[in-house]
Amino acid sequence: MRFGKGPDGKDGCMGTINDGWTGHGRASRALVLAAWAAACASLLAAGCGSMDSGKRPAARKALLDLRITEIHYHPADVDTIPGDEYEFVEIKNTGSAELDLDGVGFTDGVEYTFPKGSSIQTGRFIVLAANPARFQERYGFAPFGTYAGRLNNAGEQVTLKDIPADAAIATVTYSDAGGWPVAADGGGYSLVPRTDGSQASAASWRASFRIHGSPGAEDAGVVVINEVLTHTDPPAMDAIELFNNNDAPADVGGWYLSDDGDNPKKFRIPAGKVIPAMGYLVFEEADFNKDTTSPASFTLSSHGEEVWLFADSAGCRAGYCHGFDFGEIENGMTFGRHVTSAGKEHFPVQRQTSLGTENSGPRVGPVIISEVMYHPANDTDEYLEVVNTGREPVELFDHDRPANTWKIQGFGFSFPTGVTLAAGEVALVIPVGVTEGRIRAAYGISSSVRLFQAAGKLSNAADTLAIMKPEEPYVKSGSASGDSTVPFMIIDRVTYSDASPWPKKADGGGPGLERKDLKAYGDDPANWIASPANPGKAGLK
Repeated sequence: MRFGKGPDGKDGCMGTINDGWTGHGRASRALVLAAWAAACASLLAAGCGSMDSGKRPAARKALLDLRITEIHYHPADVDTIPGDEYEFVEIKNTGSAELDLDGVGFTDGVEYTFPKGSSIQTGRFIVLAANPARFQERYGFAPFGTYAGRLNNAGEQVTLKDIPADAAIATVTYSDAGGWPVAADGGGYSLVPRTDGSQASAASWRASFRIHGSPGAEDAGVVVINEVLTHTDPPAMDAIELFNNNDAPADVGGWYLSDDGDNPKKFRIPAGKVIPAMGYLVFEEADFNKDTTSPASFTLSSHGEEVWLFADSAGCRAGYCHGFDFGEIENGMTFGRHVTSAGKEHFPVQRQTSLGTENSGPRVGPVIISEVMYHPANDTDEYLEVVNTGREPVELFDHDRPANTWKIQGFGFSFPTGVTLAAGEVALVIPVGVTEGRIRAAYGISSSVRLFQAAGKLSNAADTLAIMKPEEPYVKSGSASGDSTVPFMIIDRVTYSDASPWPKKADGGGPGLERKDLKAYGDDPANWIASPANPGKAGLK
């Protein structure tokens, strides 16, 4: 016998008793283990060795300066080449001294042990790849090494270890859900940490600045379109605000702004334009529409379109980009970036215009969605509750054109002409096929609460509901008929779901969705709870 792996796979003594394990049917596993334990006990007494793992070397504290600084777990497919062939993992020495990598390796997610004699200089990176040939083909240099296995496209734990000490140096448990960057899940971008600090949550990571990531180098900080002014009358001008969400200055000289995601090469930002760390940079219409005869010039439509920032003239596929679609808005108001509790980026109308400074936050109300019974226990008695949270009555129609009334998108409903909600008043909308008498009896709804009937039904799975207000009609540019269009502006919106982080109990269990704070932004699961049905009473909460 000798010291090694026993038949149970643990460190200890092993030897000739293996005949009993392979078996020929003469001994059970339990008998073999008992024989092995007795033999080992005898040898241990004679000084054969030790089964005690307490003799592992101490963890090397200096190795804690190593960080996992990039994970390209789900690269985009390229023609017939699976994206997994372009995977890589990057580490960095964030400390002030060179580190010896003997005995360091990845043990979870992928497997790799650095060769004896390996080291990493302070501030330097090391990249390991799944397929070194594909990696070099794309990035122009060879990775340090090739790991075994593949990173899971749905998410998993990746651990860098001090193997002799069996001690974790850095661990990341990434996912393709739960607030982790969507662009890194097959969109061509990699995962990079926001700082050198904690890497424990989705909030600590972002999508890489450039498509395919930046292996072997620092990834630039994110610059985003943060606020836009799209509806102005002279002398006021449209405006686009950029925000540098990073702890270092960002040079955006040579980048592009556009109102067309398929046409990046419009306004080119002049060379030398640098946004301070966590700072702002505002461009006005005088910048991006300086030459009104140029096809590269543009304005932002007051009736809605899109706005984009591109780091590369070839667009999103070639480099970093950021943009969004926007709709109708009142004169002088702005759309501003808002990140929900689920990590989703929204661009609601802001309370106040704040170009050049921190956004003022989403404007709420005065008319809002306060309760959604989308999947009642009997699958029939659905309703949507709305309330006027303001101090003044609200006409649910265009005062100058009374035939143009408010509507609820996603429920197939337009308010009748002449409806006004008093301050604090609650109203209910019920689906087609459900009578007023039935719904009042089912929930004990007072006769003083007005009920309206929609043409549609609420989805039991997920849907977007929006209260829409009609604005002044206009004739679309290039319209052959000359007919006017009635634009609608979003007053309140809720995109609910039967999946987490939305409350699961509201999915057919009896309760509905209830808005926790009527004055807070509604399109965020954190502001909703599953609550027993209580229609018609939101104004009393």
